[in-house]
Amino acid sequence: MFRNLNFNIELASVLLNAFCNSINIFLPCMESNNPVTMLKSFTLCSLFLLVLSSSIAQVSEVIKFECADSTGFRGLSIIDDKFFWMSGQHGTVCRSFDGGTSIACMTVPGCEMMDFRSVYGFDQNKVIVANIGSPAKMMLTEDKGTTWNEVYSNDHPDAFIDGIDFWNDQVGLLMVILLMAKCYC
Repeated sequence: MFRNLNFNIELASVLLNAFCNSINIFLPCMESNNPVTMLKSFTLCSLFLLVLSSSIAQVSEVIKFECADSTGFRGLSIIDDKFFWMSGQHGTVCRSFDGGTSIACMTVPGCEMMDFRSVYGFDQNKVIVANIGSPAKMMLTEDKGTTWNEVYSNDHPDAFIDGIDFWNDQVGLLMVILLMAKCYC
């Protein structure tokens, strides 16, 4: 359900572009006094709108989730219809195996003061999280959170990990911002 949403958004943008192009082509025809030409143009435009609306219609459900310690969540990585990882404040990482019906949370040892803004789940066992603030760190587990390993650290006081993304389990992208607050007035 979740992964299809990206495909449907891309399909919708392609269809919308085609629809706009067809409007530009058939608008002069709509100004015609010929009823057959006008009916053809109207039918084509209606067909595009129907396909467009059906391609972006999704059945979704909002799941309300509250932590006992009012942890705020920032990161979400959806593996499939049933499994996702999420991350947040106080070194918290959560997972669900059943589409959100039950959610298990854990605190990454030694990271209780960190805010994990970005999370990337490779599968149901392996996930990597990145925190904002200094020291900027990335933590990895390959056993559903039983053990965690530090895989990246930046001790610069202005380092800020803004996000992570991966092409596969070996190649990824880390977006780090160095906040150098200098005024050259």
